[in-house]
Amino acid sequence: MPTPKDLDKTIRDLIFNQWSITAPEHPIKTEIVFPYVVNREVLINLSYAIWVSEFTSSRTTKTLRRDLEARHIFRVHCFVRPKTGKKEDVNTAKSEKDGMRIEVERIITAFRTGIPGVVDMYPKRPLPADQWDMDPPFLIELVEVECIYLTGIPGE
Repeated sequence: MPTPKDLDKTIRDLIFNQWSITAPEHPIKTEIVFPYVVNREVLINLSYAIWVSEFTSSRTTKTLRRDLEARHIFRVHCFVRPKTGKKEDVNTAKSEKDGMRIEVERIITAFRTGIPGVVDMYPKRPLPADQWDMDPPFLIELVEVECIYLTGIPGE
């Protein structure tokens, strides 16, 4: 049975393996770093990054088959650092960030039952997490992914 620690890495690997943007106005896979762990110092030196983190455990319930069903929310971070803080560069970076978010949502939707042990997963509404306290700013879109999986049959 999957665990949240396994699932964040599995979701990251799914996005990495299925990434297929080739449009000239969006970053291609070879331009993006897909780290497992990120901190601010690492981001300073990157232009594009995507990583996954566990956000919350929402609930565990019994299903009709008596399995325990767990629901966890993961956040997929779509990071873009503009070349400069100028308005034109920031607007270009925002467009790139939107393209990355759309590709993440496409992958999650297309492979919603493609992870062993996962019953379903789907993207939820994205949240902006831009950080404007530096020049150029960090532009981050958080795509929340709800992941539903079975944890096993409870003892009676």
